[in-house]
Order: sequence, then structure tokens, then C-alpha cells
Amino acid sequence: MTPKAKYALIGCAVLTVLVALAVAGVLALRTIDWSVENIEVTLSAPEKVRRGEDFQISARVRNTASKPQRLVDLDIDRGYLRGIAIRSAEPPWKQSTNLMGLGTSFTFDLPIEPGEEILLVLQANALHMGDFAGDFDFCINSELQFLTQTARTVVSR
Repeated sequence: MTPKAKYALIGCAVLTVLVALAVAGVLALRTIDWSVENIEVTLSAPEKVRRGEDFQISARVRNTASKPQRLVDLDIDRGYLRGIAIRSAEPPWKQSTNLMGLGTSFTFDLPIEPGEEILLVLQANALHMGDFAGDFDFCINSELQFLTQTARTVVSR
């Protein structure tokens, strides 16, 4: 067997192993339950504001389970953030992370006791004129389990 044939054989073997690992990974991900249960979320954002105006966005996250749960993150889509800046929150977030240009993740890591709810109040500012809409993903118990609400705010002169 020539050296070129040996390298080709090794390459095929490596490719086969990588494909097998990818298939195993996909199958493993399909077995995970990504649903969020026993959480109710409401989101309230103004429909219209003026450019430069400060305003509030509020969200209620209620735990209807018999066990504690956590609001890990709030991820906001870039479609909304193209014209709206989130300045602060009450309670305050622990960290904010750019999601590779897809939006921003605000880490809260707040416990929600059974039967309790938390109120988030975001302080926002209308940066640019336009019609801005996007998803608000409320990550519950992990960054991979979330409930989505959509906000739309039109910014005028």
C-alpha cells in the first residue's frame, strides 16, 4: 500500500468517527426534554414612544410548580435592540452578554419559590426612529429551556 493510500484510509476512518460522533450528539440532544413547565410569563412594553424617551418594560414570571425554579437569563433579540437600549433592571442583572450579534443575554439567576412570582422592570431608552420587534426568551432553570414572549415598540419623532 502506498503512503498516499494509507493517508486516504486514515482520513476516511477519521471522517467516519466524526460522523458517528455527530449522529450520537444529535440523538442525545433529541432525548432531552427542553420544555418549560409550571411557569407563566407576561411581558408588557409600550406600543409607541418618542425618540429619546425613557420608558419601562415589565415582565412577571410566576412559578406554579410545587418546587423552586430559577429565572436564569433573559435573552432579548437584536430586532428589538436595534432601536431600543436596555439601561438597567430591577432587580439588577448580574451580567450581560452579547450573543454573537443575535441579541443580548441578561443573567439574573433569581430563585422563584413555589406559588411565587418575580417582577422584572427594565429601564429602556428609545434610540432610533422605527418599528422594533423581537423575542424575549425567559430562560428557566437552564440556558437551554425557555419561554418566549414578543415585544414590539414603534419609535417616532
